[in-house]
Amino acid sequence: MSKITFIGSGSARFIREVIVDHNGVTPCAAGAIPPQLAAAMTPHVFLNEMAVEAVLNQDKTLLRQALQADPLTSAILTLPQIKKMLDDLLKANQDYLDGWI
Repeated sequence: MSKITFIGSGSARFIREVIVDHNGVTPCAAGAIPPQLAAAMTPHVFLNEMAVEAVLNQDKTLLRQALQADPLTSAILTLPQIKKMLDDLLKANQDYLDGWI
């Protein structure tokens, strides 16, 4: 698994990719990100962080908001359809969610 973190005054000037395996956590420096890429990446990074925070805090509302804010999801589905999709996904995966739904 890997996680992208922004480094440097809350901007997207640098990222750090981290590889997590049997050896532990190994950081991999990615260096400076060109502004064009940072502009494209930043919304996705924030949406992923919202989703991870929602799962870690068992916050179904925040998870739904992350899905609703996703450009592709919101382009294809209505808000009620997104809510139903989330409910269906949580129900289908309830055995892995340790009872938080």
